[in-house]
Amino acid sequence: MSYRLTLLFILNIMVVYLWIARSSYPGPWEWRAVLIGAVALVVMFGPVFFFLLLRPLRFLMAERNSVAARVQASQETFRQLAANMREVFWMTSPNGQEFLYISPGYESLWGRTCASLDQQPLSWFEAILPEDQPQVRVALDQLSHDRECNVKCRIRRPDGTIRWICARWAPVHDAAGKMTSTVGFATDITEQKRVEEDLTFLNWAVEQAAESIVVTDREANIVYVNPAFERTTGYRREEVVGKNPRLLQSGKQDADFYRAMWDVLTRGEVWTGNFTNKRKDGTLYEEQAIISAVRDATGAIVNFVAAKRDVTYERQIEQQLRQAQKMEAIGRLAGGVAHDFNNILSVIGGYSELLLRRLAADDPLRQNAEQIEKAAYRASALTRQLLAFSRKQILQPKILNLNTLLTESEKMLRRLIGEDVALVTDLSPELGAVKVDAGQVEQVVMNLVVNARDAMPGGGRLSIQTRNVSLDAAYAREHSGVVAGPYILLAISDSGTGMSAEVKAHLFEPFFTTKPQGKGTGLGLATCFGIIKQSGGHISVYSEAGHGTLFQIYLPRVNAPATTCWLATEGAGPPRGTETILLVEDEPALRCLAAVVLTEQGYSVVEAANGQEALAILQKGRRTPVDLVMTDVVMPQMGGRELADQIQRLYPGMQMLLTSGYTEDAMLHHRVLESHLTFLQKPYTPVALARKVREVLDRPTRFANSDTGIRNIYPSSST
Repeated sequence: MSYRLTLLFILNIMVVYLWIARSSYPGPWEWRAVLIGAVALVVMFGPVFFFLLLRPLRFLMAERNSVAARVQASQETFRQLAANMREVFWMTSPNGQEFLYISPGYESLWGRTCASLDQQPLSWFEAILPEDQPQVRVALDQLSHDRECNVKCRIRRPDGTIRWICARWAPVHDAAGKMTSTVGFATDITEQKRVEEDLTFLNWAVEQAAESIVVTDREANIVYVNPAFERTTGYRREEVVGKNPRLLQSGKQDADFYRAMWDVLTRGEVWTGNFTNKRKDGTLYEEQAIISAVRDATGAIVNFVAAKRDVTYERQIEQQLRQAQKMEAIGRLAGGVAHDFNNILSVIGGYSELLLRRLAADDPLRQNAEQIEKAAYRASALTRQLLAFSRKQILQPKILNLNTLLTESEKMLRRLIGEDVALVTDLSPELGAVKVDAGQVEQVVMNLVVNARDAMPGGGRLSIQTRNVSLDAAYAREHSGVVAGPYILLAISDSGTGMSAEVKAHLFEPFFTTKPQGKGTGLGLATCFGIIKQSGGHISVYSEAGHGTLFQIYLPRVNAPATTCWLATEGAGPPRGTETILLVEDEPALRCLAAVVLTEQGYSVVEAANGQEALAILQKGRRTPVDLVMTDVVMPQMGGRELADQIQRLYPGMQMLLTSGYTEDAMLHHRVLESHLTFLQKPYTPVALARKVREVLDRPTRFANSDTGIRNIYPSSST
């Protein structure tokens, strides 16, 4: 309506002026009429005209001011947003050579001013590490083809620090679809990359860890296992995820064990312990585990993580070590008993032999003396077994071929096992040589063959095999005391009753036997163990109840030709002599016996109770010089070794004869007797004593001429 009134007013004015225009000479009244009409129209329609015409104009002006204010506010918001954003965004020309805008975040991220891009538009690209620039060029090439792109790369700031960024570019098009500019956005992802690298490293560490890692949910269902778990258990990851770890239970732990473990874990505490589990193939293994709870940000338990280590091998080594320590302790006890017992047996056996020399064949006391002598020698054999077990037996090693020893012993072995047991030998023709005491090794073979025979009461098969073998480092690690290298394998197996694991655990202990009362002393295998160990070898046994037994003996192989003869032979009768002998023995009864025996053989005997007394006798001087010093090795105050050193310095070339039930002295080269060293093992018989004394006295050369370890004991020059 307002527009119509305004239009009517304008039309009225136009009519009046057209009318005046048509009159060539308007009169005064006409001008008055026009003036009056105009005033009337202004008075009548002026307010309406002002309201209808100027109000929209004022509205338009206010609207314009409001838009300008909003634009200014938006610009301020954008400025504040750009100033406070750590990210960088920009706009460039279509070719990317000119920056139309770049946010202030560029300065904090790149470490360069935005103004620097005006002088050097490509300085942002030059900050990218050279090795990352190619992939950025590829991304920009995609942008030039009107495609969005993104890339992760590293930049070097002016201060030398390296930052990781993630950059994205996109083209901008006008209404016609033409690319008018490009926009980009860059984010600092250095911390994110560090976390990713930490997680990657953690993942590698867990995946490559030697210990099994198992993660379960709150209900103990498996959600993750690492490859070590797969190797240990035999289960693949997909076979166990979602299942309960109870699939590994072996039954060795009862329900109370797992209930107590679960109570500890649900309280949020760490559980540590061992349990025996079962692999996928059914074999058992022992694990050491540490299980702990995993909590979320609120402190609630969401997972459980277990780090488990297979300690089966370690437990086996510990068991071997405990067994070795136990055997060593028993060996020390046995050796000490045997040493003292040998002195007593020497007296009993020696006087029995002297007594028998004086008794006629029909003397009623002769039978009693013979029984005493037999008992003494049986006891002597027992002490020799104890010494062999405790590795204190004096060995006389020779380089020999085991095939020769076994071949010469085969006839005797066949008599031992009987006709119902088949003896099968498989001896390698290329067998190398070993350096051992032939008599001791022969005793080992006999003991094992006798045990095999007893395990086959109804007959069976006994096999003896020899081979050249090499034991590697892995075998040495799994068997305590074994040194890797070349060996000769002597394997003795039977098809007998076998033995249980409990019996195998005590197999080499002295006096342990499964035979009936009176059928064995329990020293046979203990003796074998000691002889093999003292010879530098290793013995192992494999057996199952009802499936026979296999003994494997490994002796160090030597690169030297074997000798063909190793067993000593004795002469016909005790030799006599007239020389003077200094007898040094701390056991009075044994010293008295030796003096009697030597005197009866024609020697002059001077007695001393210890080394100091012997030196005093020598230094005092005698009309008749001493031709031989016979001394015990183990004595109080001054032992045989120290006495030998003193005598050699004072009287170079003095003949020496060493005697002992056993010795741990290094002068005997770890209790191994070399061929040049004269030693008489206790207990000895009168005949053996007489022969050994004669042997030493008849030796023409001094020990100092030897090329072996005895030179350290008897130096060739005096000090």
